[in-house]
Parts: sequence; structure tokens; C-alpha cells
Amino acid sequence: MRHTVKEECGRRCDRQNGGKGLFCNPGTTTILKKISEFLALPGCCGALDGCHIPIKAPSLNAKDYFCRKQFHSLILQAVVDGNSHFMNINVGWPGSVHDARVFRNSQLYSAGVTSKLFLSANVTVYNNSYKPFLVADSAYPLLPWVMKPYGGRLTREMENFNKKLSCGRVSVEHAFGQLKGRWRCLLKANDSKVNNIKTQVLACCVLHNICKECTDEFIDGWNIEELENIEELENVEDRFVDTNRNLDEGKKMRKYLLDNFCL
Repeated sequence: MRHTVKEECGRRCDRQNGGKGLFCNPGTTTILKKISEFLALPGCCGALDGCHIPIKAPSLNAKDYFCRKQFHSLILQAVVDGNSHFMNINVGWPGSVHDARVFRNSQLYSAGVTSKLFLSANVTVYNNSYKPFLVADSAYPLLPWVMKPYGGRLTREMENFNKKLSCGRVSVEHAFGQLKGRWRCLLKANDSKVNNIKTQVLACCVLHNICKECTDEFIDGWNIEELENIEELENVEDRFVDTNRNLDEGKKMRKYLLDNFCL
């Protein structure tokens, strides 16, 4: 039975993704459609976050998999659109690894820093043109294409920005909640081999998207809350940013959004 499940998971993943990452580098038309789904911050085309998938303690390096939530886990990093479809995922890092490190070592980050993530897509608002961006929480670095909340002492405008960004992030919280609500195997400590668990998680993400596309009913009682401990993440420094230029450009982009859409 286990071999049958493993083979079917593999087929689902290969069929949807050609054996590669999930929906990386969408075309310009797709990007612009995704932007229209996020109304709070013009130019936002996806929400980035991570969650923990419980596993039984592996026989090797078990302490590396013990996460801050006090159980062994694998990390699922995902970008979702405004309708909670998964557009890009990365699964498999041990639970003790910081979200920012997972991000920096992902295909998503590589595409972003080489300007391949959004291809030729541009957003034009008030006669100004700029690149699309993702929204994320305080665990992630501030980049020209990743917007995170303001920290420290906040002005009224900064508070407005943070509220709008938080509205954009709701879709990824919903996606994780529905993913675990539909596929309850992701809630308990999985005793499969780590590589097999990765395939199972990817298959569940693919099936989640199929359910969304087919408007399959999701009962509210199934939902699993996926809310991070905000206090724990609030003051994470941008120590994972590779260059000061990335941080400076990220600050400029965030300030532009603040000045034009959060007054």
C-alpha cells in the first residue's frame, strides 16, 4: 500500500510540474492576473510564508529537525496567489532552519536576485512603472521584490502599510490552513522516510490546487489555523540580505508604496 501511495504521489507531481519546481516564473499575463487579485497594495502578485510539516524524529541528525514549535518537522515554503493557489513551493529543509535561510537557498530567491522571477512584467500606477513584488512577514529579508512590515516605532502611515500588507498575507495563511484541513496526513507526525514525505507534501499541494480549480467544496470546520507567533518574528534583522544595495532598493520600494498608497 505504501509503495502505491508513493508512486501515485510521484505521478501527480511529475504530471503537474514536469518533475521540476511548482509553477516557477509564470508568464507576464499570469503575473498581471495575479496582481489583480491583491487589491490592498498595487503590484503585489503573491504572498510568501512557511509552515511546519510534523514528522517522526529521523534516525540521523534528529535535533536539526526539532523546530521552535517543539516538534520534529520539515519546512514548507510557499508563494500563493490571491485565491490561495500554490504558485511556488520548496519543501524539505529541517525544522530548526530559519525561514530566511530556507528562502535564500531556494529556486525562488535565485530567480528573484537574477531578475528572472517576474520576467518583463511591470505595474503602472499614477504614470509610474515598477516591478511586481511579494508580501511576507518579518521573518524574511526586505528586498525590491519582497515587502515586509515596518518594525519599531510606527507612524500612522507605517501602521496603514502594515495593515495592507497583512491583508495581502491572509491568502497564504488560508492556503496552509486548507492544505492541512483537506490532507490530514500533514497534521500528524509522518513516519515515512524524509524524501518520501517531501513527495507527499508536494502531491498534496498539487491536489489542493486541483480542488481549488474545480471549486471543490471546503467545509469551514476542516480549516486549520496557520498563524505565526508575531512577537517571535517582529524584530528579525535583515542580516540575511546579501548586499546593502538589495536592502536599500527594498527600502525605496517600500517607501514608494507607503507614500502613494498608505497616507
